[in-house]
Amino acid sequence: MKLCLPCNGNKKDPKSTFLMSLSISALLILSCGFSIQSAFHQFVAAQPLITNISNKGIYKVQLGLSPGISLQSLPNWGFSPYIRFMSAAALPATSHTIPNTGPLPGGAGGTTIGASGTQYNVPHSILRIVPIKSFDMTIYDSHGKVIWNIANQKPSAGLRLVHVVFPKGTSGHITISIHDIKSPHPNVPTDSVDFAAKVV
Repeated sequence: MKLCLPCNGNKKDPKSTFLMSLSISALLILSCGFSIQSAFHQFVAAQPLITNISNKGIYKVQLGLSPGISLQSLPNWGFSPYIRFMSAAALPATSHTIPNTGPLPGGAGGTTIGASGTQYNVPHSILRIVPIKSFDMTIYDSHGKVIWNIANQKPSAGLRLVHVVFPKGTSGHITISIHDIKSPHPNVPTDSVDFAAKVV
């Protein structure tokens, strides 16, 4: 395919050349952005999920881990979980609540779940991902001592990837506390949720 630029005799119009370059650059940037977003959603969908209901019953909080890692076998150098916040009233994702097995209509966003051969797409409207203003995350050892902490995290579309680095010598049972979960809606109280884990 040839790109033709308007010509005046043998001279190229500099404005047209600039606009063409700008358009191509914009398309490349958008294409790259979609590829990164798609790769991230595939990464998220591939990870095992641990789900707990928050203490006040407002949120269904999912903690995603890298393949091969479980909450009972966290590496002693740390880990990179992602955290997703959903409504605790969300319907469970089953083949009855989500009957479609093909691509989501109109390119709508969602997550693919289920084993190979029985996968189906979960639209975000069914997942009921909720907006979160901010949250804190603290990790305690078995004696209640803080070994890692991060505050005022702002998830995008209810999702946040966190990088945890344990102090040298960390091992044994720990508690991962996601707390001070704030909704952008002023009438929703702050909430919290804990996950029990073990560093090996």
